[in-house]
Amino acid sequence: MTSEPSINSERAREIIATKYVNSALKRAFDILVSLILLPFAILILIPVLVVYPFFGGLDIFYKHQRVGRNGRVFYLYKIRSLIRNHNNPRAGNDKNDGTIIPVIGYFLRQSRLDELPQIWNILRGEMSWVGPRPEQVDFVEVCKAENKNYNDRHLVKPGITGLAQIANPNATMDDYAEKLVYDINYIQSASILLDIQLLVKSVLVIVE
Repeated sequence: MTSEPSINSERAREIIATKYVNSALKRAFDILVSLILLPFAILILIPVLVVYPFFGGLDIFYKHQRVGRNGRVFYLYKIRSLIRNHNNPRAGNDKNDGTIIPVIGYFLRQSRLDELPQIWNILRGEMSWVGPRPEQVDFVEVCKAENKNYNDRHLVKPGITGLAQIANPNATMDDYAEKLVYDINYIQSASILLDIQLLVKSVLVIVE
């Protein structure tokens, strides 16, 4: 896996994605990993879903519009870790911000278990296991207005994890420029070996 990435604005406009990053091989890898992990994901989620209503109510799952490959908008699925009807655009950035469901919401976010329903997004072909994290539609428009290279990250399917998430697991919305550098670096260097390495590193980040 490549080390600390560094690209300037000119290079970002001339990026060339690897053949693998949008290939049938990557799609087959995503499906295989999903089918292997799905039974384990279900076993993990069963006790979480039994306990969840006592803390967060019965509205367990939610979907939210995100921007995917080629700017296509899709619904991303998650387990709800935030209180209903909050109006905080930076919800979840701080465990004490009052929008996270007490106890279980923070546990879901820290353990990344709230992301497991995105296996459905992967099986539907909307996401990959590894790639740039999909952002909200309004936020993407703001970033594109501020950085004309931002749309380059949409040359590939978004992922559950990626270089940016491993380099800085606690990155916030304000770090979008930093994450863009890592996303572009991934697009230019993606391979099945790199995907395997990033998935392993992601698990290590979670359990640390």
